[in-house]
Amino acid sequence: MNRFFIFTFLTLLCTISFAQQALQRGQDIISPEIHDNNTVTFRLKAPKAAKVEITGDFLSSQVELKEGKDGVWEYTTPEPLAPELYSYSFIVNGLKITDPNNVYMIRDVASVTNVFIIGGGRADLYKVNAVPHGTVARRWYNSPTLKKERRITIYTPPGYEN
Repeated sequence: MNRFFIFTFLTLLCTISFAQQALQRGQDIISPEIHDNNTVTFRLKAPKAAKVEITGDFLSSQVELKEGKDGVWEYTTPEPLAPELYSYSFIVNGLKITDPNNVYMIRDVASVTNVFIIGGGRADLYKVNAVPHGTVARRWYNSPTLKKERRITIYTPPGYEN
């Protein structure tokens, strides 16, 4: 009887391990590529695309990428960018998408955009630094005005709890 349960358990365990989700693998493309002079090159592999554009807070309007070999579209900023955190998205045949080669993203309610940092000055504040960090807590509270439970996010600086 014990052998039956052990065999069944091991079979079930093997079945579950094969049912894991296959995560999307990034392409072997560097995007964004930040050059030494603070210009940035964006690349997207889209061999079947008719038109690829980029939009971002470092651009005044959407800019069309140029198609290169193997269906890799590319755009390099004409001028160096100042140190800052920048966001961007690609527009492929009119559909806004994120950069599959950049894992850094910001979600803002209904939109998701990729981000990159040009280091130096204030931009270094966006990076993880070896300084004491505070605590972020999420709590539910009763709102007498709305007569329902609400959620609040509270930040306390390092050492505040003591």
